[in-house]
Amino acid sequence: MTGTEVVAIALKDQQRERRQRAMGEMGAVNDTGVCRGVDIDDFQLFSGHVAIYLFENDLPKVIVYSIPQLGEEIGPLQNGRAIDFVDPIYSVYHEESQFSSSILRFYYSSMKTHPSVYDYDMTSGISVLKKIQPEV
Repeated sequence: MTGTEVVAIALKDQQRERRQRAMGEMGAVNDTGVCRGVDIDDFQLFSGHVAIYLFENDLPKVIVYSIPQLGEEIGPLQNGRAIDFVDPIYSVYHEESQFSSSILRFYYSSMKTHPSVYDYDMTSGISVLKKIQPEV
């Protein structure tokens, strides 16, 4: 191993330790209402919803929240609905969706499930399989 590789490994270890210290205990909420141990990865904004892609205990999760209509009072996000996935360990990424739609399109795969595209109705909570990518 070269000296550069040793330094790179040491820096990665330091970053991991800092991240773990910063995350604290899962579920610990500070006085600002921030949940430690949850990393927001991405989000998609729609006219009536917001989909938050996050990691909780290093596992991906998608939570959908309804947002107020134009002219309604804005407040904190409440009563989010987590999308249920069959496999305990999986990958999920957003696909392009229409802003004015209540349909969230996402890409899903796991060790047991071929890469697939789903449409999730954010109003009803129903997922529909749209496409399975063939095995290579």
